[in-house]
Amino acid sequence: FEGSALSLSGRKDNHSRFGNASTYQGGFSFTTPITETRLHGSYGTGFKAPASFNLSVTPSLKPEESKGWEIGIEQPLADRQVIFRGTLFKKDYENFIEYNWNSENAYAYYENLTKATSDGFELSSSWEVTKDLTWLSTYSYLNNKSDDDGFSSRRPMHKVDNSLNYKYNKNLNLNAHASYVGDRVERNVVMDEYLLVNFSVNAKTSENITLYWYIENLLDESYETALDFSWPPIGYNTAGRSFYGGVKINF
Repeated sequence: FEGSALSLSGRKDNHSRFGNASTYQGGFSFTTPITETRLHGSYGTGFKAPASFNLSVTPSLKPEESKGWEIGIEQPLADRQVIFRGTLFKKDYENFIEYNWNSENAYAYYENLTKATSDGFELSSSWEVTKDLTWLSTYSYLNNKSDDDGFSSRRPMHKVDNSLNYKYNKNLNLNAHASYVGDRVERNVVMDEYLLVNFSVNAKTSENITLYWYIENLLDESYETALDFSWPPIGYNTAGRSFYGGVKINF
């Protein structure tokens, strides 16, 4: 009926080693006619067989199974110039496939975690400041739990993204993006929080040609996304301030 939508889907997998697996998903959306408030939600299940490489390292691995839900609300204001969104979510895993490291004998392997859970919420807003300037902002809170500490490894609890987009004219577009990632833990070692700022320019010089420039990590932030526990350490360095440019040609 008017203002509503419903989706249903199902899938059947037949794996040569793990047999049949059936999964499904359902979702709904309802928008009120006067305030334009939109409510939405979904529920679904998942099945993931170990990859061939995972099985070559640990042949005893079992398939990963999951079930999850989300429910949210969206509220536009000022003739949709401002939109607020909020979503709650939760996902439960059985036999989650996790990478691990044996420090005594110095070898890597994969294992199934008996149970693991990921839940949290996301808040976001978009504001059309003017017809040419748009601001987007998102905050994510993520809580991970499992039978050991492996599932929460490297996953930040807090993450904030902000983006400003300015359309100077029909041929020139400027974009600035800042992303804050909170501290993460890997094997009881805390990886520091960091802030990344990126800036891009797109200039259309003709109907078919667009020039673009991109600066990544504008503040030259030093940060890590993973730790290296091997010896001697190989290192997982991230790039400092980086500059890119190019030409896009449409035929």
